[in-house]
Amino acid sequence: MAFITLYRAVGPAEYADITTTGLLRPGPNSCEGKHFCTSSDDAIVWAKRFYNNTEAYVIEIEINERDITYFTKFDQKLDGVGIAFFAGVEILSACRVVSGKRVLPERRT
Repeated sequence: MAFITLYRAVGPAEYADITTTGLLRPGPNSCEGKHFCTSSDDAIVWAKRFYNNTEAYVIEIEINERDITYFTKFDQKLDGVGIAFFAGVEILSACRVVSGKRVLPERRT
């Protein structure tokens, strides 16, 4: 069985929910699903746009390649960033969260 890795930028509330429950769940005022991208670099770009250098995380998920067919794929660069996927609530339970890391605010050295 082969898996596909995708990434998502999330804020502190969603990250806390994921680390507490281990699940991806739609939050209040959501579009009844989740958007994902194909690289962690693209997820960081979205994190910067959505969270404006406030606290943000990138999560990595795996999805079985047969289940990715239930995702909507955006072949053109979504928001000018990169290829993306949208998973409706009915398929989110098939996503396995692999890891997450804080990416914002950027640490100055």
